[in-house]
Amino acid sequence: MRCPMCQEESVAPTLKVGAGDYSACPACGGLYLDPYPAQQMNAVFEGDAAAAEQQALEVARHDYFLRHLIRIEKHMKRTVQNWRLMEIGCGSGVLLQAAIKRGWHADALELSPELAEIARQANPTAGVTVANVLDHTNGAADYDAVMALDVLEHVLDPALMMGNCCSLLKPGGLLLLQTPNTSSLRFRTQGAAWDMMDPDQHINLFSPRGLQKLLERSCFEIVTMHTVSGTGMETGPARLTAAAKQWLLDRGKLGNALCVLARRRS
Repeated sequence: MRCPMCQEESVAPTLKVGAGDYSACPACGGLYLDPYPAQQMNAVFEGDAAAAEQQALEVARHDYFLRHLIRIEKHMKRTVQNWRLMEIGCGSGVLLQAAIKRGWHADALELSPELAEIARQANPTAGVTVANVLDHTNGAADYDAVMALDVLEHVLDPALMMGNCCSLLKPGGLLLLQTPNTSSLRFRTQGAAWDMMDPDQHINLFSPRGLQKLLERSCFEIVTMHTVSGTGMETGPARLTAAAKQWLLDRGKLGNALCVLARRRS
C-alpha cells in the first residue's frame, strides 16, 4: 500500500506489537498500522472514568500547554489582540482556558463527548464541537492559529487533516502540532517495546522526513521543527534536568516527539 504519511509505495517488514502490526515505510521512516484500520479508534478517551483520568493528566501539564501557546505568540510578532485559536483535540480544555486568559478567542474540536462537556463547562465562551477533524471540512479560513498536540498519530487520513487545518487558517496563519518521532533515541533503542507503538490508539507514527513531506504537500511551509522529550509535568530542578536532556537530544532530532510550527502559505 501507499504510505499514509509520504504517499510512497511501501513494502517493508512489519514490526509486531501485541495484537497489532506496524509496517515501516522505507521512503520516509514512518510506521503505520498494517492492516490499516477502517475506523478511527477513540475508546481509550471515552466514558466518564477515562475523561476524568485525562483531565487530571492535562491539569498536571498546564505549563506544557502554556509553553506551546507562547511559542505561537512569539511568531505572531505582535501582542494578543482578538486573535482566534482553533484547538484540534482539546481534551478537557486546559489549553483553551490558558489561551482565553491570555486574550485569545478560542474554539475547539473534540472527539470524546465526555471531554468536550468538561471543556465547555470550564470555558463557557469557547465553541467546543464534538467532531472528528477529518469530517470538519467547512473551515472559514478565519483562525490565526490552529493547535493539534498529540492528535496526528490518531487520525486515519493525515493528508485530509492537514487540508482541513488549511481551511481553518487565514493565509499566513500558524499551525502548531506535536506527534511521536520514529527517529527518536527511544525508538532506536527500544524497537517494538517503544510505548508510542500502541495499536489501540496510534495509527501513523512520523519521522521528521515524513512529517515535512506531509506539510509541504499541503498548504504549509515549516517555520521550525524540533524534538521534545519528557512528560511536560516536570517542575523545579526536574524541569531544568528535563530541559537539558531535551536540548541534547534535539541536536540530532532524537527527542521522543516532533514539534512543528508551520505557516499557511498565502
